[in-house]
Amino acid sequence: MTADVPYILCALGTSVLVIYKFRAWRAASPAGRPAILPVWVSGICVALSFLVSAPVVGETFNRVTSVPSLSILVVSVAATGYICTAQIMLWYWLRPAATASRISRWLLAGYGAVIAAMIGLFLLGPRSGAHHLDFLAVYASSGTLAAFVAIHYAAYLVGISTVLVICWRWSTGVSVAQRPWLRRGLKITSIGLAGSVIYSLITLIAVIIGWTGQDTTVWTITIAPLFSASGVPFVLVGMSISTWGPRLAQLPAWLSSTGRDLRDLLRLRRLWRLLRPVDPAMVHRHTILDYFDVKARLFWRIIEINDWLQRLGPSVASPQPQERHAPSLRSDRRHAAAEANAIRAAILARGGGQRGDSASDRPNPEVEPTETQYAFATERARLLLISNALRGSLANWAGTPH
Repeated sequence: MTADVPYILCALGTSVLVIYKFRAWRAASPAGRPAILPVWVSGICVALSFLVSAPVVGETFNRVTSVPSLSILVVSVAATGYICTAQIMLWYWLRPAATASRISRWLLAGYGAVIAAMIGLFLLGPRSGAHHLDFLAVYASSGTLAAFVAIHYAAYLVGISTVLVICWRWSTGVSVAQRPWLRRGLKITSIGLAGSVIYSLITLIAVIIGWTGQDTTVWTITIAPLFSASGVPFVLVGMSISTWGPRLAQLPAWLSSTGRDLRDLLRLRRLWRLLRPVDPAMVHRHTILDYFDVKARLFWRIIEINDWLQRLGPSVASPQPQERHAPSLRSDRRHAAAEANAIRAAILARGGGQRGDSASDRPNPEVEPTETQYAFATERARLLLISNALRGSLANWAGTPH
């Protein structure tokens, strides 16, 4: 099972890119879709190749289909499809759509012929038994299957080397001089592709040496795949960093803002729990994704608290001006303590059978604007001060629901 982990992780990582690019393809205009489609298809090919390469998946696939070593053909075709679509993707990025379309047709025809030859040689080969892991060691020197292996790895080596060279040259060109994240992405992708080049080169050399009767199992099964798997994270990062990379500069500010939001969300929990029995049906029902959005949860917590305060009556719905001088932290805290006491009294009165006024029946007192702004800069700050004022007093308050 340990041998399956790298393949499964690579397949899952690539699947995330596939989903992301599929959403981008659906959102794109008809004119922009041809440039996104090769990225999506190449991602599918890579994910399929790694998934079926996992021993537990490949061996199960062979057993279910009852076709000896069929998993090897699937992996080989998927890998060939990847290098074809990867080149098409680059040409759509580098050339006008008409030129890229013409080049794409030639690439599809050429690699289509390679795939057809591979399928024909594979089906003609004398295969027997289950050889998902040691296919190269068993068949790489046996007639038609040896030709199948050689054609596959030769095509893969040429194709992946071409992609690497294009990416590296593009990263050093003037066209990306003013696009630093694209330049970084191309260089990172080139580094990842170098692992695939080394993998295919080692495997092809090992296969040719195997024709002389030498045992190259350790190279084809153990060493070469390590280079291929190690390059996948670099390729995934390189192909997507131009999208999310610019946001890294905003990460410190985002972390700071999220930290404050989470702190305030927790600080308001005391007041929120105290008021929830007023009307539990008013609690906003969060989706699964909402639980990861701290800002949205804080927003709804403030809304719910204010709605419950409105239900309790006008005495607690808004701060009652007591002073006409400039606001200060000291006066803010004093008014917060007064509001906390009013809330406790309203909760107790409600428990005794009294009900607050409805929002529609509540009078709207005329208060000068300067008087309503004296204590709290924002509603968030006001509720936080009230929640803090409740600390230490709830423990001694009999009958308060928690």
